[in-house]
Amino acid sequence: MTSTRGSLARADSLRRTERPSVVEDPRIALNRILAYDGAVRTSLLEQLIKELEQGAEATPDSHASIIQSYAPSLFRLSLECPYSDVRRVCQEFVDWVKQSPISQNIDLPQDIGPSMFFPKTATVPVEAEGATRQLFEDIFATLSRIPHFQWLMAWYPDYLRRFIVVDNFIMRQQGPLPIPWRHYLAIMAAARHDCYYLVSLQEQEFLANGGPPIWLLGLDYAPPKLRNIAQLNALLCHTPWLITRNHVENLVKGADAWSMGELVHALVLLSTFHSLCGFIYGMGVAPELDLAFDAPTNTESESSAAARTTDPSTQTSDSSSKTSSSASLSALDAAPSDQDATAGMLQRLKNGASELISAQEDDKAQVFEKAGSEVGALDIMGTLSQCADLSRFTGDVSLRYLDFNVKSAEYSIFRVQDYCWEDHGYELVNQFYQGAAQLLDDEFTYIYNMTDQTFGENRGIDTLPFRRAVWYYVHRLYGMSHDDYDYREVNVFLPREVKAFTKKIACTPEFISQTDFQNLILKLR
Repeated sequence: MTSTRGSLARADSLRRTERPSVVEDPRIALNRILAYDGAVRTSLLEQLIKELEQGAEATPDSHASIIQSYAPSLFRLSLECPYSDVRRVCQEFVDWVKQSPISQNIDLPQDIGPSMFFPKTATVPVEAEGATRQLFEDIFATLSRIPHFQWLMAWYPDYLRRFIVVDNFIMRQQGPLPIPWRHYLAIMAAARHDCYYLVSLQEQEFLANGGPPIWLLGLDYAPPKLRNIAQLNALLCHTPWLITRNHVENLVKGADAWSMGELVHALVLLSTFHSLCGFIYGMGVAPELDLAFDAPTNTESESSAAARTTDPSTQTSDSSSKTSSSASLSALDAAPSDQDATAGMLQRLKNGASELISAQEDDKAQVFEKAGSEVGALDIMGTLSQCADLSRFTGDVSLRYLDFNVKSAEYSIFRVQDYCWEDHGYELVNQFYQGAAQLLDDEFTYIYNMTDQTFGENRGIDTLPFRRAVWYYVHRLYGMSHDDYDYREVNVFLPREVKAFTKKIACTPEFISQTDFQNLILKLR
């Protein structure tokens, strides 16, 4: 039997004899070039660009469309590649385009950096040194780009390292599901939150790993087995408390059945990408330059403001529950200035908030209900992008987020002491998808404890009460109760504006706008 190493060596040798051509799909041609190392990579890139320039100078009219197809990707590489030689060669091409007569027919996207909420000068530079540089190079070696959401994670390189490990394991390493299916499931998950940017990234990986292009026309063109999981995807994303045993049994029995290993792998993927949408929208992630032409924006404009859509997180999954308990936040309702709110929070973190907590009612059931109900009464509004219809990946499941109603007769509160990740979930994942449970557990633990002990411009601050309030508040939104947590702390350490923003990130991230971010009131950094 031929060794894997020998096969890879021959494949690499064959690849090195093939010179990318300008007539290829730009991303495929560039990805092939970027797979090489050092001088070979630079030489091939220079040859490709020389072909582009010579063709445009000889027959500008016929080559304008070819130049346009390459320009955004080369512009991106001139600014966002961790290798200085690639940046230099691509910048020379961008300069040539701007100075060439053909420039009037070429559109270059505007570079605003990785986020619409943060100035580019505040982000980690792409030419960073040390451990962060190695992380950027590792990402680029895998994806031929640094996705902007991972670029923003570089503020916390230790977390980014863990994210890369988990992402590579569940998306690219050995597991129950074929790799193209993994990327298609990621597309289905991101589509639930109308996250065009993440869908676009996953479409590229799906095709690069041999996924059938016709599947990208929508679920109607995908295998029945994938179509069958659309309902579970919707429930898991928007109302996981409505998932029943029947939903699982319908998938693992009968025609086109999922094995338990495949289903566990799929659920890990779907949950991961649902959550990732919250990070992307919450951080105002801007699409990379070669994805910017038809990608959505989550900043409000005068034209989009007229088409606002009410956020469904103001609704409840039980129509009998119409009450609001916003009065319990009367002490926090008057919107203070950023400076006053931050100073007040620092005071609570430094000196404790036992008096504020003890002043509230102590009935556990009522406290748990109020911890998650006040924000539902806010006038939460937002805009959804109209640039792309992703419903083709969601099937005919129109379900959207509805508030968890603690008094519902249709479902009950999920009590963590009865079933939790540490005692039950870990073992289940480990049984059917070996290796994933430990990586996920390491990531969860790190996230819960992650802090740089900074609040605003103040260092050496124990932020645990604030971080813990966010953690348990999100669990409360999804009907999860922890007996060992005093939910009165939620309303003490999370101002109403912070709760509103957190709720959008966790439940309806597609409705987040730059205005929401600006109204956060707390200066966290």
